[in-house]
Amino acid sequence: MKKYLFKCRECGHEFRLQAWKAVCPNCEKSYSLVKVVEPARSLRIRPRIFISILLLIYAAYSIITVNIEPALPLTYFYLYQVFIIGGALFALSGSLPSNALSVFLGGLIAYSHIASLSTNYYSIIFIILGVIIAILGTLDELIIRHSRKEI
Repeated sequence: MKKYLFKCRECGHEFRLQAWKAVCPNCEKSYSLVKVVEPARSLRIRPRIFISILLLIYAAYSIITVNIEPALPLTYFYLYQVFIIGGALFALSGSLPSNALSVFLGGLIAYSHIASLSTNYYSIIFIILGVIIAILGTLDELIIRHSRKEI
């Protein structure tokens, strides 16, 4: 439920209320609450969009290279790619389980490419990609918790 900002004309305290009240909760004066005009919220791009895009890019790369030269035993199976695509779609919800799954998938991507770093130097790109996905998943959860705390 949306809460609006009200300020008492008598005592100056600010309150977040769902609707206007006739009495100030602090000084109990009648009809002293005035609605404060708040600046409009701008549409923010959340990290979950970037998480989904990065996971889909990684899934597309692993689908393309599954038959060419799979560097990892996990990428032999299409179930791995389906799991990554499902995680990318689930990451758009922005819930705690989806952010935890994003952190897990980012860690899995980074960890699975560390083993092949000595033979394939381009694996550093996927290690960085996995770390970025894990950081964005954590950042999205922190943003959600911070915005809930403000309201």
